[in-house]
Amino acid sequence: MFVLFADIDGTITNKYTHAFEGSDVWLKKLNKLGISVIFASSKTFLEICNIQEKLKIDQPFIFENGSAIAIPKNQFNNTVTGSEAEIYNDFAIHSLVPKYLDIQLWND
Repeated sequence: MFVLFADIDGTITNKYTHAFEGSDVWLKKLNKLGISVIFASSKTFLEICNIQEKLKIDQPFIFENGSAIAIPKNQFNNTVTGSEAEIYNDFAIHSLVPKYLDIQLWND
């Protein structure tokens, strides 16, 4: 299995118009070759969900500058959902940063 990590702005979308016409063709070709495209972006969870829906793809993605990973619950035989994941919109969300309360406790 091959994986391609890609930013969205200026890579999947046109950097001036933010349109992604044409990207769908390449994403389908990569999928047929067995290459998964994982978005890694500063965009929010909902923004990336919207883009993936429009492009008709269902892949894990990294959002908000690497602060969390969203993994569709139907992938990986549900082995990555774990107790530390929060379930939202059929995704297991894995936070990669400490929660604000945890940071406060460190400073006490």
